Amino acid sequence: MNHTRRVKGLLVFLITLAIGGLLPAGSPQTRRMVSLVQVQVNQAVMPMNSETLRTLLYCDAVAGRAARDVLSVDFDPDIHLFTTKSVASDQPDVLQLAVTINLPVTVDAAAVEFEDALAQNLRGELKRSFDTRIEYLEERLSSARLRVERATDAFNRAVVQSVPAGDELISLDPADELIYRQLDETVDLSSLNHDMSFREAVQMLRRSVDPPLKIVVLWKDLSDNAEIEPATQVDIDGLGVVRLGAGLKNLLNAVAGGFTRLDYVVDDGVVTVATIDSLPATQMEAYVHRVPARLRSLAQTNQIIRTIMEAVEPESWYDLTEFGTGTIRPLGDTELLIWQTRPNHRKIQQLLRQVARAPLALLSVDASPEMLTDHLRLLISYRDKLQAEANSIQKGLTELQRSRADTEERYHRNSWNAVHKDLIGVLGALDALKAKIADGTSDPPVAEEIDGIIRQINACMERSNEHPPVRPPGGFPCLGPLWPASTQEQALAARLRSQRATLETVTSRIGELDRRLVGPQLFDPEAVPIRFATERLQSAMAHTAELETLLLEAEAPVVTILGATQ
Repeated sequence: MNHTRRVKGLLVFLITLAIGGLLPAGSPQTRRMVSLVQVQVNQAVMPMNSETLRTLLYCDAVAGRAARDVLSVDFDPDIHLFTTKSVASDQPDVLQLAVTINLPVTVDAAAVEFEDALAQNLRGELKRSFDTRIEYLEERLSSARLRVERATDAFNRAVVQSVPAGDELISLDPADELIYRQLDETVDLSSLNHDMSFREAVQMLRRSVDPPLKIVVLWKDLSDNAEIEPATQVDIDGLGVVRLGAGLKNLLNAVAGGFTRLDYVVDDGVVTVATIDSLPATQMEAYVHRVPARLRSLAQTNQIIRTIMEAVEPESWYDLTEFGTGTIRPLGDTELLIWQTRPNHRKIQQLLRQVARAPLALLSVDASPEMLTDHLRLLISYRDKLQAEANSIQKGLTELQRSRADTEERYHRNSWNAVHKDLIGVLGALDALKAKIADGTSDPPVAEEIDGIIRQINACMERSNEHPPVRPPGGFPCLGPLWPASTQEQALAARLRSQRATLETVTSRIGELDRRLVGPQLFDPEAVPIRFATERLQSAMAHTAELETLLLEAEAPVVTILGATQ
């Protein structure tokens, strides 16, 4: 202990001499030790630069404490006990300082101890600063979550206020409404098995609800048109707990086996099962449904159209299936003109009501205006490329069609001219025969002459059959098949149809993004409050998500000493 005190006392004396200029730094009586202090810090959580790090290194809690603990002196920056210099780093989260320590040779062993004390004190000070920063971010996160709650409440109030009062459901026949309620009930069909007959399966479905489902199967139609008998095995295992309507659909599809289509209709309180061609026609009606204000505020009219077709009897829509007849056409951004059966209109109305009155819509916090703009720019570029390719395909197809038309026209003209020439010969022969009859040269006509005229007429008919013109040069229609398009022409036409379908889809998507960016073109008093509330909610959710990510990925700064040399 006494030795340590003497060494420290001598060090104080020597440092004092250095301060007085008698022992300048770097003289033979001093020892230099150079090292690299590297600090890895998450700049997003705890912003810091080299100057901030240098200031922190020179503070009393770091250098001052190291000087007192190791050298038993008070630290004074003017003594130049150590110097620092910034070193560039190729990593944004890594800061580097070159530290040069100058100590008298008599205590040069203390240089390493002093350097370790600097690093240890720097770690502690950075940890305290990091903890303070985390507390600040947690406070901000609490405030952000509170803003999300308030914005959610405001959004829900705006949604509730946008729902019109007195929204009555579309009426149905009371007997049919009872059937639809039964078809919507959840029943247990786990007892179905592939050995069960179709008649037994139908009886099981009938008894699965109370009162029993009124269901009629047109057995003669199934036998004549689908070769399905009452004893036909259903070839389906238990369906478990499902909606009765879905269970009936699955049963019919299983029995049909993909060879024909079975379906059912509800009419006059009875479910009728038959082949699709034999079912009584369902009455279609046009009805205008109003798009909920919350969807109009987000310019999501096209999205709700797809949702409706996928959620309400998908097989009944013209755009989804070969046999569907229902259609949806938007009337601006506020209404939908829908052609469907009355029961399906009611389902659509219920779906739109659920969307309109749900407490919170699914909001995308990722779809910032910048991201939407970038995506829109890419889609526009893709659309232009598709349009250029479609124009090129159309040009090639037009050239092939024109060449085929020209060749066909020449062929038809030559064929027609040949037939025309033969007919002129027939007329000449008839005129000659007429002249003979008139002057008494031939009365009655000679059989050989008549046979010759008939042969000429048959020759014309044969030539016409060998070369059937589509239309004569004068434009009068004739019987005969159209010349088929070449394989190349058919391939180009198919490519053009596919290209135009893709182009239509991309153009529709561009319109959706454009509406999301600029909003509806007409002032919509119901949608404006929701749009504002949505923007506030999205902003609050995005800010909250950002803070949560920062805190989740936050790590305390790491101090490393590299390359100490003496």
